[in-house]
Amino acid sequence: MQRQTFLRLCTLGLGSAFLPNLSYTKHRSSGKKVIIVGAGMAGASAARTLSDVGFEVQVLEARNRVGGRIHTFKDWGVNLELGANWIHSASHPDNYIDTLATQAKVATQETNYGKFKLYDSQGRKIGRLRTQLSMIKFEKQLAREAELLAASDSDISFLELATRSYTSSGNKQEVINRLIRGSYANNFSDDLSEVSAKYYTLEYEDYSDRTDYLVTGGYDTIVKSLLSGINVEFQSEVKEIRITGNEVVTITDNETYQSDHIILTVPLSILQQGKILFNPTLPDYKQQAFSRISMGLFNKVFMEFEENFWPGNTDFLVFQHETLAHFGIAVNYHHYRKRPILIAMPVAESARWIETEPDHVIQQTWLNILSKAFPRKNVNLKRVKVTRWGQDVYSLGSYSYVPVGSQAKDFEAIACPVGRIHFAGEATLSAHHATVHGAYLTGIREANRIMGY
Repeated sequence: MQRQTFLRLCTLGLGSAFLPNLSYTKHRSSGKKVIIVGAGMAGASAARTLSDVGFEVQVLEARNRVGGRIHTFKDWGVNLELGANWIHSASHPDNYIDTLATQAKVATQETNYGKFKLYDSQGRKIGRLRTQLSMIKFEKQLAREAELLAASDSDISFLELATRSYTSSGNKQEVINRLIRGSYANNFSDDLSEVSAKYYTLEYEDYSDRTDYLVTGGYDTIVKSLLSGINVEFQSEVKEIRITGNEVVTITDNETYQSDHIILTVPLSILQQGKILFNPTLPDYKQQAFSRISMGLFNKVFMEFEENFWPGNTDFLVFQHETLAHFGIAVNYHHYRKRPILIAMPVAESARWIETEPDHVIQQTWLNILSKAFPRKNVNLKRVKVTRWGQDVYSLGSYSYVPVGSQAKDFEAIACPVGRIHFAGEATLSAHHATVHGAYLTGIREANRIMGY
């Protein structure tokens, strides 16, 4: 079967897969068993959906906790999200995470991206009005450049497109330009030189709703709520999946399971690196699709201080570093929870630098930055915590993005089932990839698919 024909068959009937009131809710499973690999948001939504209509569900989780790339850290006496932190596009009709947070009584607070303070590499403050006017001007020019790109048959990097859109120069403007590049890089989780301009300006759905909520009440509570009453086997890393007739055999490092279907919700990077053996092997189109979508890196540096010495009522503080790009965007957590905590969010090469440096070097780098911006303040760091998602053997990165030359159909190919093997997770959905609500939707999608099998 040709790849294009196969992909058309994969997408049939998926328009209704995003509805929370499932088309197959009257279907009973007749004792069928489904193995779900991964207890993140995709696995949790699939498990909840199938369990509620009578399927026997077994979740296998390699970690000793639920959540996957959602990981709530509570050791400091406040909820800190080491992984996913926001409910993006919360009011979008396809997004049910805000509703789930309300049901689980998880506190959230709206983020205002226009409330930030910007400092150059010498610690000098740059006016917000000038910055905002520059960003508006940039985005208008970016839209014009995107129209020209639409008429072209070739793809270019987002960096090249953005560079064409800069119209001003000067020291202050260069700081603003770096802020713009850093802001977009945070969305994509990699350097703009790697990211497809054509995909993100022409194909990716542009939501008019940009209502984003920072989750402050514990993101993992939502996952735990979905998995309530469902059997989750922890520290069960899947090594091999075999298809024998109408049966799926799943082999972990300590047990073997038989089921009628399996849903894989592992990160794309795990599939790219062949961490799971498939017997028979997956088709070539699948392997090729794995290689065409990329996995980015987004780390965090949590810093708690003895006191709040920075301006209080702003959502973000942005600091330019002389050599580390994409390093200095930080959430002002004091604004949200009244604790003197900054959460830095390095991505791309800065996130990779974080992976290789010890905590004390990262800590000192930040103390140097803050001492320049606030020279007359007592910058006394109480404690620090650093994430390194690239070294996490069950993630090997943060979330997916589309590199130059790739297309939306690559997500469809990744999502396409192979017999009784189903694929879910944020990297299996074009319109909402790299989001928690995207992962949630894919779990429901594959549950629907199994119920209609």
